[in-house]
Amino acid sequence: MTKLRKKNKGMTLAETMVYAVLLGIVLTGIYGVFVSSMKYFRVGETRTVLHQNALLVMSKLCGDMAGTRGSSIIIETSQNPSGLIFVSARNSNGNYEFDSDGQLKWQKWVCYYLKDIGNGRYDLMLKESYLTTPSSDPGVCPYTSVQQFAQSSLKDISVGRGMQSMTIVKATDLQRYDFNLVFDQTTDTTKPNQLAVQTSIFVRN
Repeated sequence: MTKLRKKNKGMTLAETMVYAVLLGIVLTGIYGVFVSSMKYFRVGETRTVLHQNALLVMSKLCGDMAGTRGSSIIIETSQNPSGLIFVSARNSNGNYEFDSDGQLKWQKWVCYYLKDIGNGRYDLMLKESYLTTPSSDPGVCPYTSVQQFAQSSLKDISVGRGMQSMTIVKATDLQRYDFNLVFDQTTDTTKPNQLAVQTSIFVRN
């Protein structure tokens, strides 16, 4: 009996090249969509981090300054480092205390300042100098300038990262201070990724 042999026809070189080119085009398109999606995801994630960072900074700053004595505030935004000093009535637990006459007891002197981390960006730092005995009269701040306070041996506390500037203006009504903080987050995009936050803080005479 004669056996019929079936010929298996393979792909020609030309067909293989065509398929390879088509596959390359499809994969390039998929990769482009993937890269674009990742870029938008990172930008969105960065914006979220910026907003969270700004919220934490403003919450901490406003909380410390709440009820502070206006006459205690020292502002130095044109110095290096720039920042401010004021007396705070919040104790280590974040609460207020009063003396037997119902007067608010001052707890500490606070200094917020910008620490240069290069490339026009700063970290917002905090140092606290507690009074030996909390009192309704805080006396005189032991540090005469933001620079002296910032260079002291007190513990550095990081409040916010990636800031570009901090502007503080004393309003004409003498009890309001206007803050303008600009946060900057570097990404792999060429577009600037910044967030400006403005707020006003009212203080005691």
